[in-house]
Amino acid sequence: MLYGYTENLKAKFLKRFEKLDKRKSKSTAIISNDLIKNITSLSYETGQQVGLLIDRNNTIQYVLVGTNKEVIIPKLHRFALVPGKLRGLRLVHTHLYNEELTDDDFTDLVLLRLPPP
Repeated sequence: MLYGYTENLKAKFLKRFEKLDKRKSKSTAIISNDLIKNITSLSYETGQQVGLLIDRNNTIQYVLVGTNKEVIIPKLHRFALVPGKLRGLRLVHTHLYNEELTDDDFTDLVLLRLPPP
């Protein structure tokens, strides 16, 4: 599912984001090299942060299109919140200016109960 700041995207970028939404990471790693290249390229070319929420089966559940400073994470009602457990999603997202993880990044991980980096 494509989510975020997509209104002003050129059609060619929108198509590339939509293709990401239909992919499954074939890697046993957190994310495949091919997928990393795709999202970093899209991020660089659009000037926007790009994020992926990937489930335990390596299926991309959300493609997040942010601003140049942040990605907004949607409400995750489809993914159960069980006391004392993680949500079962991984968040991978780009930064544009070679910066460290921000306080917002860490807050998202804690509040959404996603695994830490």
